[in-house]
Amino acid sequence: MINNNLNPNGKNIQMVLFYDENNEKTERIIKEWNLFETDCTADINVVKIKLSENKNVFSNYDVCIATDEHYPSILVLDKTNSEITRYIDPIDKGSLIDYTKTIKLLIKDCCFMNIVLVNHVSNITDGLDKMMDYYGKILEITSFTAGFQAIVVGVYGSDVDTEVEKWSLFLFALGFLISMGAVLISFCANNYFTGIYGESSLFIARGCMKWQLFFYLADMFTISSLCTLMVAINLGIWSLLPDWQAYLFSIIVGIGFIMFFVFMYNVIKKQQKYDLGDGDIVQRNIYNLKPSMTNPLIPRNT
Repeated sequence: MINNNLNPNGKNIQMVLFYDENNEKTERIIKEWNLFETDCTADINVVKIKLSENKNVFSNYDVCIATDEHYPSILVLDKTNSEITRYIDPIDKGSLIDYTKTIKLLIKDCCFMNIVLVNHVSNITDGLDKMMDYYGKILEITSFTAGFQAIVVGVYGSDVDTEVEKWSLFLFALGFLISMGAVLISFCANNYFTGIYGESSLFIARGCMKWQLFFYLADMFTISSLCTLMVAINLGIWSLLPDWQAYLFSIIVGIGFIMFFVFMYNVIKKQQKYDLGDGDIVQRNIYNLKPSMTNPLIPRNT
């Protein structure tokens, strides 16, 4: 592990350069790194570690020094010196500063999009690929539900008689509108992600954070559409089955809703933090980097 003296202020984010002073590429790299260290205004610990003086540190991390094929290794660590990710962009002052700004921007919140982009911050276009896949799935699901709800309204709309059936039809129609909202937002999201593909990491991060609440509506609309579909079917059951069966079905639906939201909160929304049983705790990368999170972590690359 890195000597704690290199992070005396206990900053939550560290960028560490491992280098060999005898390599011919070192002079240019160290010059750029020193400029970055001087001009970096982000609240991070910037460190460089020399091979000849810290061979034990090199052995604790899977790092390389500058060769004809590779840059030297630059690791992003949390305050306990556990590796979060690796910097793989060009080693110049501007790129390094933009990278630190990107990380600081992404860890301001812990929403789904922040988590995905933080986990791919060293190659943020991979994060865009994940988001495009995700919203593509939402587009498929909501397109299907919108089609189903439209068919029910169009085919059975003229056959409703009772008040319960009218409410059921209303929920099918409402669900159709909500599904179409999710379809349109997902379409916009995928178009947006495709359009910014290849832009700078800082531009991608800033743009995604600016519009994430709008894109998050697709998630909310999808859940709302499925809920209205379930309730509409539940109401329809009351006009088809005996009361005791309808009550039983409604109870099962109610229990299902409660279980869904409980598990959704714990599996997706709630901070993922796991006790390994020996006193060590592991949690999401984004929480490792946030200043408010101080729980100890085990090193993942030692």
